[in-house]
Amino acid sequence: MISFNAALSDLSYADFIHFRQYANTTPAQYVQSLRLTNAKMLLETTNYNITEIANLVGYENPLYFSRFFRKQCGMSPSQFRKQLVLNAENCPK
Repeated sequence: MISFNAALSDLSYADFIHFRQYANTTPAQYVQSLRLTNAKMLLETTNYNITEIANLVGYENPLYFSRFFRKQCGMSPSQFRKQLVLNAENCPK
């Protein structure tokens, strides 16, 4: 029987198992990691608001995105951005 995740991702069960062995993570975790990396980059390099960044990285619900970001990074997206600004201001020129 094909697992729910394998069926949803259009991977065969064998592909799903091989992906997990190769990447040492599930496809869903891999996608979440990419989304988080992209969100951090957008927070660092753009002035997009949190809702726009959530949408750009694939989250329809900005509240869910903020909760996920906080769980993974230990701070909200806006706190992450503020910390970047403070670090830049304290950096010698």
